[in-house]
This record gives sequence, structure tokens and C-alpha cells, in this order.
Amino acid sequence: SYTIDTLKELSEIYDDFDIYFIVGTDAVAEIPSWERASGLLYYCCFVAATRPGFDSAVAKVIDFFGSEARGKIIQLDTPELEIT
Repeated sequence: SYTIDTLKELSEIYDDFDIYFIVGTDAVAEIPSWERASGLLYYCCFVAATRPGFDSAVAKVIDFFGSEARGKIIQLDTPELEIT
């Protein structure tokens, strides 16, 4: 199913709770291409964990959504760890 359909269903089941969708900034950069992207912020807030090379992703997605995105897309600065 599409993300928006899952979020809609979750919001109906857990209507007393705020939903936070935790993703990396690399995934946030793709949100404008998601199915019915313009409705996503109605159902959740996005928490975007930083990823190398995607420094401006959050700002670009906020620009895509406009003023409604302020406070609904939160950048979480995370340390870069080398995984071998």
C-alpha cells in the first residue's frame, strides 16, 4: 500500500496520538515523488535524521509543501558513524 494509506489508517486507529514518521534525509528528499504527497503532513510529522550528502533535503521538502511544513518536518542532527 501507499504510505499515505497506511498513515490514514493508523491515524484512524490511534486518533488520540500524534504520529511521527522517522526517516533519513535521503528518504525525505524523495517525498515529493510519493503517491499523494501533498496530503502526507495531514497525518504525521516527519523526523528526518541527517545523512551525508543530503544537507539541503529538508529545506527543499519544506519548500515543496510550503508554510504548512514548518514544524511538521523536523531535522534530527545525528552523528556520522563509519560502519565497516
